[in-house]
Amino acid sequence: MKPLTGKSWSFYTAMVESIFSENLELLKYLAGKFELSGAKPYLEAKNNIFDTAVLTEGATFRAMDLVAANGHFKTMVFLHRNRNEGCTNQAFDSANKMDVELMKMLLRITTFGVTEAVMNLAVRNGRLELLKQSYKLYLISLYLDEDSIVTFKPSGQSYEHKLNGIEYFFAVYYTRGGMYFEGESVDVDRFLEAMSEALADCDFMFVDLDLDNNIAKYPSPATSKNVVTLQIEERLNESVFSINDYLPTKNIDQRMFGFAPTVDGLPIVSFKLSRAKDGFLIGYYFNHAYFDQSSIFYFLKYQSHIYTYGKDKMKLKKPELVSLDFLVSKDYQVDSIEQFKTLGEELGYYYKNATAANDQASSTPLESLVLDIYFNTEEFDKLKKQTDKYLSTNDIIHGVLLKMYSFNPSYGDDDDFCLKYNCNMRKLSNLGEESIGNIVYGDCFIVKVRDMRNKSILELAIANRECLAKLSLDGMKKETTWMHYAQHYKQNPHQFGNGKANPIACRASSWTGFDYDTISYGTAKPKQLKCPCIAQYGNINMITFEHINQKKVFVTSIYIPTDCVDSITNLGNTSNLFTSKKMD
Repeated sequence: MKPLTGKSWSFYTAMVESIFSENLELLKYLAGKFELSGAKPYLEAKNNIFDTAVLTEGATFRAMDLVAANGHFKTMVFLHRNRNEGCTNQAFDSANKMDVELMKMLLRITTFGVTEAVMNLAVRNGRLELLKQSYKLYLISLYLDEDSIVTFKPSGQSYEHKLNGIEYFFAVYYTRGGMYFEGESVDVDRFLEAMSEALADCDFMFVDLDLDNNIAKYPSPATSKNVVTLQIEERLNESVFSINDYLPTKNIDQRMFGFAPTVDGLPIVSFKLSRAKDGFLIGYYFNHAYFDQSSIFYFLKYQSHIYTYGKDKMKLKKPELVSLDFLVSKDYQVDSIEQFKTLGEELGYYYKNATAANDQASSTPLESLVLDIYFNTEEFDKLKKQTDKYLSTNDIIHGVLLKMYSFNPSYGDDDDFCLKYNCNMRKLSNLGEESIGNIVYGDCFIVKVRDMRNKSILELAIANRECLAKLSLDGMKKETTWMHYAQHYKQNPHQFGNGKANPIACRASSWTGFDYDTISYGTAKPKQLKCPCIAQYGNINMITFEHINQKKVFVTSIYIPTDCVDSITNLGNTSNLFTSKKMD
Protein backbone atom coordinates (compact mmCIF):
# COMPACT_ATOMS: atom_id res chain seq x y z
CA MET A 1 0.00 0.00 0.00
CA LYS A 2 1.43 3.37 -0.99
CA PRO A 3 1.58 6.09 1.67
CA LEU A 4 -1.55 8.19 1.93
CA THR A 5 0.43 11.38 1.53
CA GLY A 6 1.95 10.42 -1.81
CA LYS A 7 1.59 13.16 -4.41
CA SER A 8 0.57 10.84 -7.24
CA TRP A 9 -1.84 8.74 -5.20
CA SER A 10 -5.55 9.55 -5.00
CA PHE A 11 -7.26 8.35 -1.85
CA TYR A 12 -10.59 8.91 -3.52
CA THR A 13 -9.60 6.69 -6.44
CA ALA A 14 -8.86 3.87 -4.01
CA MET A 15 -12.28 4.32 -2.42
CA VAL A 16 -13.98 4.23 -5.82
CA GLU A 17 -12.04 1.18 -6.93
CA SER A 18 -12.82 -0.68 -3.73
CA ILE A 19 -16.54 0.02 -4.26
CA PHE A 20 -16.37 -0.90 -7.94
CA SER A 21 -14.66 -4.22 -7.22
CA GLU A 22 -16.85 -4.84 -4.17
CA ASN A 23 -13.69 -5.32 -2.10
CA LEU A 24 -15.33 -4.69 1.27
CA GLU A 25 -12.19 -5.46 3.27
CA LEU A 26 -10.24 -2.77 1.46
CA LEU A 27 -13.21 -0.44 1.71
CA LYS A 28 -13.44 -0.90 5.47
CA TYR A 29 -9.71 -0.23 5.82
CA LEU A 30 -9.99 2.98 3.84
CA ALA A 31 -13.12 3.98 5.71
CA GLY A 32 -11.13 3.82 8.91
CA LYS A 33 -8.99 6.64 7.51
CA PHE A 34 -11.79 8.89 6.30
CA GLU A 35 -15.14 10.22 7.55
CA LEU A 36 -17.87 9.88 4.97
CA SER A 37 -21.36 10.71 6.23
CA GLY A 38 -24.49 9.17 4.75
CA ALA A 39 -22.97 5.93 3.38
CA LYS A 40 -23.34 3.57 6.32
CA PRO A 41 -22.87 0.66 6.92
CA TYR A 42 -19.96 0.46 4.48
CA LEU A 43 -18.16 3.66 5.37
CA GLU A 44 -17.96 4.29 9.12
CA ALA A 45 -15.96 7.31 10.19
CA LYS A 46 -12.91 7.35 12.44
CA ASN A 47 -10.46 9.90 11.02
CA ASN A 48 -10.43 12.56 8.37
CA ILE A 49 -7.78 11.84 5.76
CA PHE A 50 -7.59 15.51 4.81
CA ASP A 51 -6.08 16.34 8.18
CA THR A 52 -2.84 14.64 7.03
CA ALA A 53 -3.03 14.14 3.29
CA VAL A 54 -1.27 16.41 0.82
CA LEU A 55 -3.74 18.08 -1.52
CA THR A 56 -2.56 18.48 -5.09
CA GLU A 57 -4.52 19.49 -8.14
CA GLY A 58 -3.93 16.27 -10.05
CA ALA A 59 -4.64 13.94 -7.17
CA THR A 60 -7.78 15.51 -5.76
CA PHE A 61 -10.21 16.31 -8.58
CA ARG A 62 -12.38 13.41 -7.45
CA ALA A 63 -12.04 14.28 -3.78
CA MET A 64 -14.23 17.39 -4.07
CA ASP A 65 -17.45 15.54 -3.31
CA LEU A 66 -16.05 13.95 -0.18
CA VAL A 67 -14.56 17.20 1.08
CA ALA A 68 -17.90 18.97 0.66
CA ALA A 69 -19.73 16.19 2.44
CA ASN A 70 -17.56 16.73 5.48
CA GLY A 71 -18.02 20.48 5.59
CA HIS A 72 -14.50 21.43 4.42
CA PHE A 73 -15.80 24.30 2.32
CA LYS A 74 -12.47 26.08 1.84
CA THR A 75 -10.95 22.90 0.49
CA MET A 76 -14.05 22.36 -1.63
CA VAL A 77 -13.72 25.81 -3.19
CA PHE A 78 -10.09 25.01 -4.07
CA LEU A 79 -11.10 21.72 -5.62
CA HIS A 80 -14.10 23.26 -7.38
CA ARG A 81 -11.81 25.68 -9.23
CA ASN A 82 -9.66 22.79 -10.45
CA ARG A 83 -12.21 20.09 -11.20
CA ASN A 84 -12.68 18.62 -14.66
CA GLU A 85 -16.05 17.64 -16.09
CA GLY A 86 -16.90 13.97 -15.92
CA CYS A 87 -14.32 13.20 -13.26
CA THR A 88 -16.92 11.67 -10.96
CA ASN A 89 -18.81 9.57 -13.48
CA GLN A 90 -16.96 6.40 -12.50
CA ALA A 91 -17.64 7.10 -8.86
CA PHE A 92 -21.33 7.46 -9.55
CA ASP A 93 -21.41 4.31 -11.62
CA SER A 94 -19.65 2.40 -8.85
CA ALA A 95 -21.76 3.81 -6.03
CA ASN A 96 -24.89 3.09 -8.04
CA LYS A 97 -24.11 -0.61 -7.73
CA MET A 98 -23.54 -0.49 -3.99
CA ASP A 99 -25.57 1.96 -1.95
CA VAL A 100 -28.38 4.41 -2.65
CA GLU A 101 -27.42 6.52 0.37
CA LEU A 102 -23.89 6.97 -0.99
CA MET A 103 -25.36 8.02 -4.32
CA LYS A 104 -27.73 10.48 -2.67
CA MET A 105 -24.82 12.05 -0.81
CA LEU A 106 -22.83 12.42 -4.03
CA LEU A 107 -25.81 13.95 -5.81
CA ARG A 108 -26.17 16.67 -3.17
CA ILE A 109 -22.74 18.11 -3.79
CA THR A 110 -22.05 17.88 -7.50
CA THR A 111 -22.85 19.82 -10.62
CA PHE A 112 -25.97 19.90 -12.76
CA GLY A 113 -24.26 18.13 -15.66
CA VAL A 114 -23.01 15.26 -13.54
CA THR A 115 -26.43 14.88 -11.95
CA GLU A 116 -27.94 14.35 -15.40
CA ALA A 117 -25.42 11.53 -15.89
CA VAL A 118 -26.61 9.98 -12.64
CA MET A 119 -30.19 10.11 -13.87
CA ASN A 120 -29.14 8.17 -16.94
CA LEU A 121 -27.27 5.63 -14.82
CA ALA A 122 -30.31 5.18 -12.60
CA VAL A 123 -32.52 4.50 -15.62
CA ARG A 124 -29.98 2.15 -17.18
CA ASN A 125 -29.66 0.12 -13.99
CA GLY A 126 -33.36 0.07 -13.17
CA ARG A 127 -32.89 1.99 -9.90
CA LEU A 128 -36.34 3.53 -9.55
CA GLU A 129 -35.82 4.75 -5.99
CA LEU A 130 -32.57 6.46 -6.96
CA LEU A 131 -34.26 8.04 -9.95
CA LYS A 132 -37.04 9.47 -7.76
CA GLN A 133 -34.55 10.84 -5.23
CA SER A 134 -32.32 12.44 -7.82
CA TYR A 135 -35.21 14.00 -9.74
CA LYS A 136 -37.19 15.29 -6.77
CA LEU A 137 -34.38 16.41 -4.51
CA TYR A 138 -31.06 16.80 -6.22
CA LEU A 139 -31.51 17.76 -9.84
CA ILE A 140 -31.28 21.34 -8.63
CA SER A 141 -27.58 22.14 -8.59
CA LEU A 142 -26.19 23.76 -5.45
CA TYR A 143 -22.74 25.11 -4.97
CA LEU A 144 -21.13 27.49 -2.54
CA ASP A 145 -18.68 29.79 -4.31
CA GLU A 146 -16.01 32.07 -2.93
CA ASP A 147 -18.60 34.87 -2.53
CA SER A 148 -20.80 32.72 -0.25
CA ILE A 149 -23.59 32.55 -2.82
CA VAL A 150 -25.67 29.42 -3.20
CA THR A 151 -27.33 29.06 -6.59
CA PHE A 152 -30.52 27.04 -7.07
CA LYS A 153 -31.53 25.94 -10.56
CA PRO A 154 -34.99 24.87 -11.74
CA SER A 155 -35.94 21.21 -11.50
CA GLY A 156 -38.19 21.11 -14.55
CA GLN A 157 -37.13 20.77 -18.17
CA SER A 158 -38.84 24.03 -19.17
CA TYR A 159 -41.65 26.28 -17.98
CA GLU A 160 -43.92 28.89 -19.55
CA HIS A 161 -46.70 31.01 -18.06
CA LYS A 162 -48.81 33.69 -19.72
CA LEU A 163 -48.83 36.86 -17.65
CA ASN A 164 -52.18 38.29 -16.66
CA GLY A 165 -52.96 41.98 -16.14
CA ILE A 166 -52.16 42.04 -12.41
CA GLU A 167 -48.81 40.29 -13.00
CA TYR A 168 -48.03 42.68 -15.85
CA PHE A 169 -48.89 45.75 -13.78
CA PHE A 170 -46.93 44.78 -10.65
CA ALA A 171 -43.92 43.12 -12.34
CA VAL A 172 -42.02 46.42 -12.20
CA TYR A 173 -42.14 46.43 -8.38
CA TYR A 174 -40.08 44.46 -5.87
CA THR A 175 -41.11 43.95 -2.29
CA ARG A 176 -38.21 43.74 0.17
CA GLY A 177 -37.93 42.69 3.75
CA GLY A 178 -36.13 40.87 6.52
CA MET A 179 -37.50 38.33 9.00
CA TYR A 180 -35.60 38.05 12.30
CA PHE A 181 -35.51 34.85 14.37
CA GLU A 182 -34.34 34.60 17.96
CA GLY A 183 -32.93 31.54 19.71
CA GLU A 184 -31.92 28.27 18.08
CA SER A 185 -29.35 28.81 15.32
CA VAL A 186 -30.31 27.57 11.88
CA ASP A 187 -28.40 24.62 10.42
CA VAL A 188 -27.12 25.87 7.06
CA ASP A 189 -26.95 22.49 5.29
CA ARG A 190 -30.44 21.61 6.49
CA PHE A 191 -31.71 25.05 5.45
CA LEU A 192 -30.23 24.61 1.96
CA GLU A 193 -31.79 21.21 1.51
CA ALA A 194 -35.18 22.53 2.67
CA MET A 195 -34.87 25.49 0.30
CA SER A 196 -33.97 23.24 -2.65
CA GLU A 197 -36.95 20.98 -1.94
CA ALA A 198 -39.33 23.93 -1.57
CA LEU A 199 -38.10 25.53 -4.79
CA ALA A 200 -38.49 22.20 -6.59
CA ASP A 201 -42.24 22.71 -6.11
CA CYS A 202 -42.13 26.31 -7.39
CA ASP A 203 -40.93 26.39 -11.00
CA PHE A 204 -42.48 29.84 -11.43
CA MET A 205 -39.77 31.30 -9.16
CA PHE A 206 -37.12 30.73 -11.85
CA VAL A 207 -38.75 32.49 -14.78
CA ASP A 208 -37.60 35.47 -16.81
CA LEU A 209 -40.35 38.07 -17.23
CA ASP A 210 -40.99 39.24 -20.80
CA LEU A 211 -43.50 42.10 -20.53
CA ASP A 212 -43.38 42.89 -24.25
CA ASN A 213 -44.77 39.45 -25.08
CA ASN A 214 -46.67 38.88 -21.80
CA ILE A 215 -44.75 35.68 -21.08
CA ALA A 216 -42.86 34.33 -18.06
CA LYS A 217 -40.66 31.36 -18.84
CA TYR A 218 -37.36 29.57 -18.63
CA PRO A 219 -36.01 27.35 -21.40
CA SER A 220 -34.46 23.91 -21.35
CA PRO A 221 -31.68 23.93 -20.44
CA ALA A 222 -32.15 26.87 -18.10
CA THR A 223 -29.89 29.88 -18.60
CA SER A 224 -27.59 31.48 -16.06
CA LYS A 225 -30.26 34.06 -15.23
CA ASN A 226 -32.93 31.44 -14.45
CA VAL A 227 -31.73 30.89 -10.90
CA VAL A 228 -32.58 31.73 -7.30
CA THR A 229 -29.63 32.87 -5.22
CA LEU A 230 -29.06 32.71 -1.49
CA GLN A 231 -26.32 34.81 0.08
CA ILE A 232 -24.92 33.35 3.31
CA GLU A 233 -23.03 35.29 5.94
CA GLU A 234 -21.75 34.49 9.43
CA ARG A 235 -22.00 37.30 12.00
CA LEU A 236 -21.62 35.22 15.12
CA ASN A 237 -20.20 38.06 17.21
CA GLU A 238 -23.28 40.23 16.73
CA SER A 239 -26.85 40.16 17.99
CA VAL A 240 -29.26 39.42 15.18
CA PHE A 241 -31.34 42.46 16.18
CA SER A 242 -28.38 44.79 15.68
CA ILE A 243 -28.09 43.83 12.00
CA ASN A 244 -29.59 46.53 9.81
CA ASP A 245 -28.23 45.44 6.43
CA TYR A 246 -30.66 42.53 6.15
CA LEU A 247 -31.21 42.64 2.38
CA PRO A 248 -29.14 40.59 -0.09
CA THR A 249 -26.27 42.67 -1.47
CA LYS A 250 -24.37 40.32 -3.81
CA ASN A 251 -25.48 39.74 -7.40
CA ILE A 252 -28.30 42.26 -6.91
CA ASP A 253 -29.38 44.52 -9.75
CA GLN A 254 -30.17 48.11 -8.69
CA ARG A 255 -33.48 47.85 -10.53
CA MET A 256 -34.63 45.55 -7.72
CA PHE A 257 -34.50 48.36 -5.14
CA GLY A 258 -38.26 48.73 -5.28
CA PHE A 259 -39.34 50.27 -8.59
CA ALA A 260 -37.78 48.71 -11.71
CA PRO A 261 -37.84 50.72 -14.95
CA THR A 262 -37.43 47.41 -16.84
CA VAL A 263 -37.41 43.79 -15.71
CA ASP A 264 -35.44 42.04 -18.45
CA GLY A 265 -33.02 39.58 -16.88
CA LEU A 266 -34.14 40.20 -13.30
CA PRO A 267 -34.76 37.24 -10.98
CA ILE A 268 -38.12 36.64 -9.34
CA VAL A 269 -36.53 36.29 -5.91
CA SER A 270 -33.20 36.54 -4.07
CA PHE A 271 -32.49 35.55 -0.47
CA LYS A 272 -29.94 36.27 2.24
CA LEU A 273 -29.32 34.14 5.34
CA SER A 274 -27.39 35.80 8.18
CA ARG A 275 -26.42 33.80 11.25
CA ALA A 276 -25.78 35.73 14.48
CA LYS A 277 -24.89 34.81 18.05
CA ASP A 278 -28.50 34.84 19.26
CA GLY A 279 -30.45 33.92 16.15
CA PHE A 280 -30.56 34.49 12.41
CA LEU A 281 -32.43 36.45 9.78
CA ILE A 282 -33.77 35.86 6.30
CA GLY A 283 -33.65 38.86 3.97
CA TYR A 284 -35.32 38.84 0.58
CA TYR A 285 -36.35 40.50 -2.64
CA PHE A 286 -39.59 39.21 -4.20
CA ASN A 287 -41.07 40.38 -7.47
CA HIS A 288 -44.58 41.77 -6.91
CA ALA A 289 -45.93 40.10 -10.07
CA TYR A 290 -46.34 36.85 -8.13
CA PHE A 291 -45.76 37.74 -4.50
CA ASP A 292 -47.83 39.76 -2.11
CA GLN A 293 -47.05 39.47 1.61
CA SER A 294 -49.37 36.49 1.99
CA SER A 295 -47.44 34.64 -0.74
CA ILE A 296 -44.10 35.44 0.92
CA PHE A 297 -45.47 34.30 4.26
CA TYR A 298 -46.72 31.01 2.86
CA PHE A 299 -43.56 30.18 0.93
CA LEU A 300 -41.39 30.67 4.03
CA LYS A 301 -43.91 28.72 6.11
CA TYR A 302 -43.74 25.86 3.58
CA GLN A 303 -39.94 25.89 3.43
CA SER A 304 -39.59 26.08 7.22
CA HIS A 305 -41.90 23.09 7.67
CA ILE A 306 -39.67 21.06 5.35
CA TYR A 307 -36.71 22.14 7.49
CA THR A 308 -38.42 21.29 10.79
CA TYR A 309 -40.48 18.20 9.96
CA GLY A 310 -39.10 16.87 6.67
CA LYS A 311 -40.77 16.65 3.27
CA ASP A 312 -42.16 13.19 4.02
CA LYS A 313 -44.17 14.60 6.95
CA MET A 314 -45.40 17.69 5.15
CA LYS A 315 -49.06 18.45 5.81
CA LEU A 316 -49.17 21.79 4.00
CA LYS A 317 -50.30 22.09 0.41
CA LYS A 318 -47.67 22.94 -2.20
CA PRO A 319 -47.49 26.63 -3.14
CA GLU A 320 -49.52 27.10 -6.30
CA LEU A 321 -49.35 30.03 -8.69
CA VAL A 322 -52.95 30.93 -9.53
CA SER A 323 -54.34 32.73 -12.52
CA LEU A 324 -56.60 35.65 -11.71
CA ASP A 325 -58.09 35.87 -15.19
CA PHE A 326 -61.41 34.69 -13.72
CA LEU A 327 -61.67 38.16 -12.15
CA VAL A 328 -61.65 39.99 -15.50
CA SER A 329 -65.24 41.12 -16.00
CA LYS A 330 -67.16 42.07 -19.12
CA ASP A 331 -69.12 44.49 -16.94
CA TYR A 332 -66.16 46.88 -17.09
CA GLN A 333 -65.20 46.50 -20.72
CA VAL A 334 -63.48 49.52 -22.27
CA ASP A 335 -63.07 50.23 -25.98
CA SER A 336 -60.53 53.05 -26.00
CA ILE A 337 -57.58 54.45 -24.10
CA GLU A 338 -59.79 57.34 -22.95
CA GLN A 339 -62.30 54.92 -21.39
CA PHE A 340 -59.39 53.09 -19.81
CA LYS A 341 -58.17 56.31 -18.15
CA THR A 342 -61.66 57.14 -16.92
CA LEU A 343 -62.05 53.69 -15.36
CA GLY A 344 -58.67 54.11 -13.70
CA GLU A 345 -59.66 57.43 -12.13
CA GLU A 346 -62.79 55.79 -10.72
CA LEU A 347 -60.48 53.30 -9.00
CA GLY A 348 -58.11 55.97 -7.70
CA TYR A 349 -55.46 55.72 -10.42
CA TYR A 350 -54.44 58.82 -12.30
CA TYR A 351 -51.79 59.77 -14.86
CA LYS A 352 -48.98 61.45 -12.94
CA ASN A 353 -47.81 63.56 -15.89
CA ALA A 354 -51.36 64.83 -16.44
CA THR A 355 -51.71 66.29 -12.97
CA ALA A 356 -48.19 67.31 -11.96
CA ALA A 357 -48.61 70.82 -13.33
CA ASN A 358 -51.70 71.37 -11.19
CA ASP A 359 -50.28 69.79 -8.06
CA GLN A 360 -49.20 72.81 -6.08
CA ALA A 361 -47.86 70.70 -3.25
CA SER A 362 -45.37 69.03 -5.59
CA SER A 363 -44.22 72.31 -7.13
CA THR A 364 -43.59 73.99 -3.78
CA PRO A 365 -42.69 71.14 -1.42
CA LEU A 366 -42.49 71.72 2.29
CA GLU A 367 -39.42 70.72 4.25
CA SER A 368 -40.24 67.20 5.41
CA LEU A 369 -38.82 64.24 7.30
CA VAL A 370 -39.64 60.66 8.26
CA LEU A 371 -40.98 59.71 11.69
CA ASP A 372 -40.95 56.14 12.99
CA ILE A 373 -44.24 55.35 14.74
CA TYR A 374 -44.54 52.66 17.47
CA PHE A 375 -48.15 51.73 18.22
CA ASN A 376 -49.33 50.91 21.74
CA THR A 377 -51.86 48.18 20.93
CA GLU A 378 -52.75 47.66 24.60
CA GLU A 379 -54.30 51.13 24.53
CA PHE A 380 -56.12 50.16 21.34
CA ASP A 381 -58.17 47.68 23.37
CA LYS A 382 -59.29 50.46 25.71
CA LEU A 383 -60.38 52.56 22.75
CA LYS A 384 -62.37 49.67 21.27
CA LYS A 385 -64.39 49.41 24.50
CA GLN A 386 -65.66 52.95 23.98
CA THR A 387 -67.94 51.79 21.15
CA ASP A 388 -70.24 48.85 20.54
CA LYS A 389 -69.13 48.75 16.90
CA TYR A 390 -66.52 46.21 15.80
CA LEU A 391 -63.08 47.71 15.24
CA SER A 392 -59.88 45.97 14.19
CA THR A 393 -56.36 47.01 15.11
CA ASN A 394 -55.87 48.24 11.55
CA ASP A 395 -58.98 50.43 11.79
CA ILE A 396 -57.40 52.28 14.70
CA ILE A 397 -54.02 52.48 12.96
CA HIS A 398 -55.76 54.03 9.96
CA GLY A 399 -57.54 56.49 12.23
CA VAL A 400 -54.20 57.50 13.75
CA LEU A 401 -52.61 57.89 10.30
CA LEU A 402 -55.46 60.09 9.08
CA LYS A 403 -55.14 62.28 12.15
CA MET A 404 -51.38 62.66 11.64
CA TYR A 405 -51.77 63.52 7.94
CA SER A 406 -54.38 66.15 8.88
CA PHE A 407 -51.63 68.30 10.42
CA ASN A 408 -50.16 68.99 6.96
CA PRO A 409 -50.70 72.76 6.48
CA SER A 410 -50.70 72.43 2.68
CA TYR A 411 -54.03 70.56 2.78
CA GLY A 412 -57.20 72.63 2.57
CA ASP A 413 -60.28 71.81 4.63
CA ASP A 414 -62.32 71.09 1.51
CA ASP A 415 -59.72 68.77 0.00
CA ASP A 416 -60.53 65.08 -0.37
CA PHE A 417 -57.99 62.74 1.19
CA CYS A 418 -57.76 59.19 -0.17
CA LEU A 419 -56.61 56.40 2.15
CA LYS A 420 -55.99 53.33 0.01
CA TYR A 421 -55.49 50.13 1.97
CA ASN A 422 -54.49 46.64 0.84
CA CYS A 423 -56.63 43.65 1.80
CA ASN A 424 -55.92 39.94 1.32
CA MET A 425 -58.68 38.79 -1.05
CA ARG A 426 -58.06 35.03 -0.97
CA LYS A 427 -61.10 34.22 1.16
CA LEU A 428 -63.49 36.30 -0.96
CA SER A 429 -61.97 34.71 -4.08
CA ASN A 430 -62.40 31.16 -2.68
CA LEU A 431 -58.65 30.64 -2.75
CA GLY A 432 -56.56 28.91 -0.09
CA GLU A 433 -53.51 30.28 1.68
CA GLU A 434 -51.29 28.18 -0.62
CA SER A 435 -52.39 30.37 -3.56
CA ILE A 436 -49.44 32.39 -4.84
CA GLY A 437 -50.12 35.69 -6.55
CA ASN A 438 -50.67 39.38 -5.91
CA ILE A 439 -54.16 38.74 -4.57
CA VAL A 440 -54.78 42.02 -2.76
CA TYR A 441 -57.23 44.83 -3.24
CA GLY A 442 -58.25 47.89 -1.30
CA ASP A 443 -60.87 50.48 -2.01
CA CYS A 444 -60.23 54.18 -1.49
CA PHE A 445 -61.54 55.56 1.79
CA ILE A 446 -62.31 59.16 0.81
CA VAL A 447 -62.56 61.64 3.66
CA LYS A 448 -62.61 65.42 3.79
CA VAL A 449 -59.53 66.97 5.38
CA ARG A 450 -61.93 69.02 7.54
CA ASP A 451 -63.27 65.77 9.02
CA MET A 452 -59.77 64.44 9.56
CA ARG A 453 -59.01 67.54 11.62
CA ASN A 454 -62.30 67.78 13.53
CA LYS A 455 -63.14 64.16 14.23
CA SER A 456 -61.52 61.99 16.90
CA ILE A 457 -59.31 59.02 16.16
CA LEU A 458 -62.15 56.74 17.27
CA GLU A 459 -64.61 58.40 14.88
CA LEU A 460 -62.15 58.11 12.00
CA ALA A 461 -61.55 54.43 12.85
CA ILE A 462 -65.31 53.76 12.81
CA ALA A 463 -65.65 55.51 9.44
CA ASN A 464 -62.76 53.42 8.10
CA ARG A 465 -64.53 50.23 9.25
CA GLU A 466 -67.76 51.32 7.53
CA CYS A 467 -65.86 51.76 4.28
CA LEU A 468 -64.10 48.43 4.69
CA ALA A 469 -67.43 46.68 5.35
CA LYS A 470 -68.41 47.51 1.76
CA LEU A 471 -65.37 45.69 0.37
CA SER A 472 -66.44 43.11 -2.21
CA LEU A 473 -65.01 40.90 -4.88
CA ASP A 474 -66.76 43.11 -7.42
CA GLY A 475 -64.34 45.93 -6.58
CA MET A 476 -61.38 43.66 -7.18
CA LYS A 477 -62.92 42.52 -10.47
CA LYS A 478 -63.15 46.14 -11.55
CA GLU A 479 -59.50 46.80 -10.69
CA THR A 480 -58.33 43.50 -12.22
CA THR A 481 -60.19 44.35 -15.42
CA TRP A 482 -58.57 47.79 -15.52
CA MET A 483 -55.12 46.20 -15.17
CA HIS A 484 -56.05 43.75 -17.92
CA TYR A 485 -56.56 46.75 -20.20
CA ALA A 486 -53.35 48.36 -18.95
CA GLN A 487 -51.64 45.25 -20.31
CA HIS A 488 -53.72 45.35 -23.50
CA TYR A 489 -52.83 48.99 -24.21
CA LYS A 490 -49.19 48.48 -23.11
CA GLN A 491 -49.42 51.16 -20.43
CA ASN A 492 -46.39 51.78 -18.24
CA PRO A 493 -47.37 51.11 -14.58
CA HIS A 494 -44.95 53.83 -13.46
CA GLN A 495 -47.23 56.43 -15.08
CA PHE A 496 -49.92 55.95 -12.48
CA GLY A 497 -50.35 57.24 -8.95
CA ASN A 498 -52.97 56.52 -6.31
CA GLY A 499 -55.63 59.08 -5.55
CA LYS A 500 -57.96 61.32 -7.49
CA ALA A 501 -57.24 63.75 -10.27
CA ASN A 502 -55.80 66.21 -7.77
CA PRO A 503 -54.34 63.62 -5.43
CA ILE A 504 -53.92 63.92 -1.71
CA ALA A 505 -53.48 60.34 -0.68
CA CYS A 506 -51.67 57.66 1.26
CA ARG A 507 -51.45 53.89 0.91
CA ALA A 508 -51.42 51.69 4.01
CA SER A 509 -50.22 48.10 3.80
CA SER A 510 -50.19 45.97 6.95
CA TRP A 511 -47.93 42.91 7.08
CA THR A 512 -49.03 42.05 10.61
CA GLY A 513 -52.14 39.95 10.00
CA PHE A 514 -50.48 36.54 9.62
CA ASP A 515 -49.67 33.84 12.17
CA TYR A 516 -45.91 34.22 11.90
CA ASP A 517 -45.36 31.66 14.67
CA THR A 518 -46.20 28.99 12.08
CA ILE A 519 -42.91 29.87 10.37
CA SER A 520 -40.56 27.89 12.59
CA TYR A 521 -37.06 26.57 12.00
CA GLY A 522 -36.84 24.07 14.82
CA THR A 523 -37.87 26.15 17.83
CA ALA A 524 -36.89 29.51 16.31
CA LYS A 525 -39.83 31.76 15.37
CA PRO A 526 -39.99 35.29 13.90
CA LYS A 527 -39.56 38.10 16.41
CA GLN A 528 -39.21 41.02 14.02
CA LEU A 529 -40.22 41.90 10.47
CA LYS A 530 -38.51 44.80 8.74
CA CYS A 531 -38.83 46.47 5.38
CA PRO A 532 -37.10 49.49 3.82
CA CYS A 533 -38.87 52.77 4.47
CA ILE A 534 -40.70 54.05 1.38
CA ALA A 535 -42.92 56.55 3.20
CA GLN A 536 -41.54 59.42 1.13
CA TYR A 537 -42.64 57.77 -2.14
CA GLY A 538 -46.25 58.95 -2.20
CA ASN A 539 -47.07 58.56 1.51
CA ILE A 540 -46.73 54.76 1.63
CA ASN A 541 -47.16 53.37 5.15
CA MET A 542 -45.82 49.82 5.57
CA ILE A 543 -46.92 48.33 8.91
CA THR A 544 -44.61 45.69 10.37
CA PHE A 545 -43.69 44.49 13.87
CA GLU A 546 -40.86 44.29 16.39
CA HIS A 547 -40.49 42.79 19.86
CA ILE A 548 -39.67 45.45 22.46
CA ASN A 549 -39.38 44.47 26.13
CA GLN A 550 -40.85 41.05 25.31
CA LYS A 551 -43.92 42.65 23.71
CA LYS A 552 -44.96 42.59 20.06
CA VAL A 553 -45.14 46.17 18.82
CA PHE A 554 -46.59 47.28 15.47
CA VAL A 555 -44.48 49.92 13.71
CA THR A 556 -44.69 52.11 10.62
CA SER A 557 -43.10 55.26 9.20
CA ILE A 558 -44.72 58.49 8.04
CA TYR A 559 -43.36 61.27 5.83
CA ILE A 560 -44.60 64.62 7.07
CA PRO A 561 -43.64 68.31 6.98
CA THR A 562 -41.16 69.28 9.68
CA ASP A 563 -43.70 71.74 11.12
CA CYS A 564 -45.97 68.78 11.97
CA VAL A 565 -43.55 66.99 14.29
CA ASP A 566 -44.64 68.75 17.47
CA SER A 567 -48.33 68.18 16.72
CA ILE A 568 -47.76 64.46 16.14
CA THR A 569 -45.66 64.16 19.29
CA ASN A 570 -48.43 65.85 21.31
CA LEU A 571 -51.04 63.55 19.75
CA GLY A 572 -49.05 60.53 20.86
CA ASN A 573 -48.66 61.90 24.37
CA THR A 574 -52.32 62.79 24.83
CA SER A 575 -53.83 59.68 23.21
CA ASN A 576 -51.19 57.23 24.49
CA LEU A 577 -51.82 55.26 21.29
CA PHE A 578 -48.28 55.59 19.90
CA THR A 579 -44.84 57.06 20.37
CA SER A 580 -42.73 58.61 17.65
CA LYS A 581 -39.11 59.43 16.90
CA LYS A 582 -37.18 60.80 13.98
CA MET A 583 -35.81 58.10 11.73
CA ASP A 584 -32.10 57.46 12.28
